[in-house]
Amino acid sequence: MKGSISEKWFYTHIKHEQEKLPRIDVLNLLAEYVGFRNWQAFVATLEQGNEEHETQVTVPVEQHFADPEPSVSIETAVLPSEKSVPVTQNAVSAAPENASSGKRLVIGSLFLIAALSVISILYFSQTKMTTQCSFCFPDCPETILAEQILDGQSPIQYRSDSSDCITFASAASVLRLRVSAPYHVTDTIVRNLQGGTHQESIHLRKDDFAMMIQYFAESAPGDLSKRNTQLKKAIQTTARIFQVTEDQRGVELMNQEEFIAYLLSPVQSKKRMKILETQYDAGKISYLRFTIQSVKP
Repeated sequence: MKGSISEKWFYTHIKHEQEKLPRIDVLNLLAEYVGFRNWQAFVATLEQGNEEHETQVTVPVEQHFADPEPSVSIETAVLPSEKSVPVTQNAVSAAPENASSGKRLVIGSLFLIAALSVISILYFSQTKMTTQCSFCFPDCPETILAEQILDGQSPIQYRSDSSDCITFASAASVLRLRVSAPYHVTDTIVRNLQGGTHQESIHLRKDDFAMMIQYFAESAPGDLSKRNTQLKKAIQTTARIFQVTEDQRGVELMNQEEFIAYLLSPVQSKKRMKILETQYDAGKISYLRFTIQSVKP
């Protein structure tokens, strides 16, 4: 079977009542779908079945009214309390023909409705719902990076626009969105989607340790021994710490001791530090990425 029915045609003929049958090519397609060669073959099968049925149930008029008593003429038979109504042989023969035509029309209509119902079930079972998603983060003035986590596929990345929102379309029924922003705790958002539009404002938690490190980098040296103790409590000894260039093309790996020594040193570059991402394990920083911003002219 070759051919298809468009979504527009389906909605036009299913959602609204139609006085006429569809085009012959569509009728042929529906007939082929249920096993007939074309629409004419389907109609011929119905007509043949009706003729066989009429042959089995038709009783000759003479036998039906046969009676040993004096025969009563059909033309002059009068029912009690009724006016005489002439009944001719043409009227008797025309009744089965009209009934047969009406029966064919009803069967054809039922067949058409059944075929369209099957097509609609198959169509919608294979069509995935798409949801227009919009997530806004009013407490994050910095650029927000979001990754949609997919089963068996690489994540899809999105960045926030000037209104601090991330907008995208998703065909997933369950959305998993990993969101990260400077000086905020990375979070994974899980939402059940049901098509249509999903809009939501989300408040990410502040990253207190990242803000403390940023404060130590920008402020004047204080009690170095106390700050050293505080930093060791905030950063794991096995933490992976990366300093990346602004263009994200260069990277340098530090351990906990090297990073704390740099942070407590009197170098001026640390004042231009910007923490990009942090990850935690057992309440301490286990992963940290930062960059040193270039000097503005």
